[in-house]
Amino acid sequence: MNDGYVVAVLGAAGIVGRALARTLRERQFPIRECRLFDSADRLGDAADQEWETRLLPFDRIDLSGVDLAFMCATEAVSVEWAPRAVASGAIVIDLTQAFADQPDVPIVVPEINAGAVAECRARGVLTSPVAGATALSVVLKPLADAAQLKRVVAACYDSVSSAGDAAIEELAQQCRELLNGRPADAAILPQRIAFNVIPQVGAFLAAGKSRGEWQIESQTRRILDLQDLPITVTSAWVPAFFGQGYALNVETEQPLD
Repeated sequence: MNDGYVVAVLGAAGIVGRALARTLRERQFPIRECRLFDSADRLGDAADQEWETRLLPFDRIDLSGVDLAFMCATEAVSVEWAPRAVASGAIVIDLTQAFADQPDVPIVVPEINAGAVAECRARGVLTSPVAGATALSVVLKPLADAAQLKRVVAACYDSVSSAGDAAIEELAQQCRELLNGRPADAAILPQRIAFNVIPQVGAFLAAGKSRGEWQIESQTRRILDLQDLPITVTSAWVPAFFGQGYALNVETEQPLD
C-alpha cells in the first residue's frame, strides 16, 4: 500500500509487544494506522509513552481493515484471535509459538528463508521461531552451504526475559530477598533462578527433552530445510535479565579452512 499498512499488535503492553512497536518506528516501517491491544489489567504496564494512550483492552479489538496482525500475547490469545484476523483479511505474524508445530505454517527467519513467507497464503499465518532456533540457523546456514552439516551439538543459556516481564520481576525480587537474608519463592520459573541455574526450559516431553530443547532442534531443521540433521540441544535458564548464550560444536562433511 502506498500510504502505509494498518497494523494490529495483540500483547502490546508486554516485553515483546513494546520491543516490536519500538522496532517498527526505528525502521520507519510504513504504517498508516497502528492498533495496540492487551488485557485490561496490563494497560498500565506500557513503558513506551508514545504508544500508551493508544492501548486498548482485548474486548475492544477491531481487526477490520488490518493488513498485518502481530500476536505477542499468549498462545491462548493467538489461537483465539489469529483465525479472526485472517478471516478479516490480515496476514498474521505469530510470536507466541501457538502455530509453530503445524507443518502448514511457515517458520521464517528472513536472512535464511525469506521465500517461505509466500507459503503463508494457505493459512494466512506465519510464525517467528524461538530465539535459539533463530540464532543457530543464522550461524549454521553459511556452514551448511560451504561444507554441509554432519552433526550439531548446542548448549543454550536462556535469560529470564524469554519468560516475559513477570520472570524479570521475579529474578529482581528473588535477588532482593536473598541479599537481605530472606527466603525467595519461585512462581514463574520452576525453581528459584536468582544465583542459580535451572536445567529445564519448558515441560519435559515423552522423549526426555524439554519443550524448549525440542523447539530449537525441530525449528532449526525446518528453517535450514535439513529435516534429517543430527542436532542435540541442551537448554538451561540462567540468572540474567536479558540476552542469550550459545555454545556450538559443529562437524561438517567437508573440511573448512
